[in-house]
Amino acid sequence: MSFSVTSESDLDHRSTSASDGLHNMEQSEAVQQWRAQFEAKISEKNASEVAALDQWRRAATQEFSAWLRNHEDELARNKRLNRDSQEAYLQDREQGAHGGEWHRVAILCDLAANSGAAARPSLPAKDVSRMRGILGRLGAE
Repeated sequence: MSFSVTSESDLDHRSTSASDGLHNMEQSEAVQQWRAQFEAKISEKNASEVAALDQWRRAATQEFSAWLRNHEDELARNKRLNRDSQEAYLQDREQGAHGGEWHRVAILCDLAANSGAAARPSLPAKDVSRMRGILGRLGAE
């Protein structure tokens, strides 16, 4: 038969470990409760993020389709204007527009007063009156 001698420190240790077990049990319940709340918050945030992404995607799709319609309308308008101006140019060329080739040069050149300043405000306006006069005289011949 063997007898074990227990000291007071051993008894204190056993009582402490018993209270630690109770404390750990309470702590684990608190941790479990916190984890459950944390998971609920995370899933709620994930759901709101998914909803926000869906809303952004729908808005982006609508904006893109509106831009595409506008772009296609602008392309169609530009094609129509280019076709019309090309037809007018070809008719003028075939009819041998009065004044000959210098008249055609004068028509193709942008000799409106201050046209450079209107197109590019940073540039100074150029005086094209002399060139306009020369091309006018050449076209009248």
